[in-house]
Order: sequence, then structure tokens, then C-alpha cells
Amino acid sequence: MSGTPRRPGQGERVIADAFAAYLADQGWKDVGRLAAVGRVWEEAAGAKVAAHLVPVALRGETLVVAAADTAWAAQLAFVAPAILGRLATLLGAEAPTRVEARRRPGLPDHGPQGAPPPRR
Repeated sequence: MSGTPRRPGQGERVIADAFAAYLADQGWKDVGRLAAVGRVWEEAAGAKVAAHLVPVALRGETLVVAAADTAWAAQLAFVAPAILGRLATLLGAEAPTRVEARRRPGLPDHGPQGAPPPRR
């Protein structure tokens, strides 16, 4: 074991970077780019948005995110420019230039105010 202390998450970032490089070498660049987006998603989207919109695919320059409900899918239109700008800052040329939402049943649906639905 090395005597150099690691910052929290440093090992995960090194592994993610190595995995992304491997995927690019295998011709799976979009998968590697999606992994890179996933790595910085919460920082780019913000914690509240990231809890309701999850990156699921990258089709060329378009990032597809799964939305917990239709309200969050609609909200993407308002926050997309800021998210894409932060992704460009964080990822450079590898950042997507467009984003679209798809409703994904099964994601936690916390409603438009972010509160969990009432228990029945």
C-alpha cells in the first residue's frame, strides 16, 4: 500500500477514465462518452435535476436522459442550455451538443416539487 493519501473518488475517476479509453479503443466511443457524461452528470445538472433526469444513451451529439415523470421531461427544455454549457466546460470536445428527455417508468417519481408521493 502506498503512503500517498487519495482524495475521495480519485480511484473511481481513474478507473472510469481507463474504462472510457478502453471503450474508445474498441470502437465504442459513444459508450465511453456516455460514461464520461455519467461521471460528471450531477456536477453539470445539479443534484436536484440529476435526481430526476438520468443520462441513458448518447446518439451522436444528442444525449438522451430518462425522466422520472413528464414534468421533469418538460423541465429539461428550461435547464438544457445551462447543463450543456457545464458539460462543455467539464468534458470539452467530448460533450454532447443536444439533449432530449424520454419518460422512463420505474425511475423514482417525486413529483414536480421534489417530494415523494404519499404512501397508500
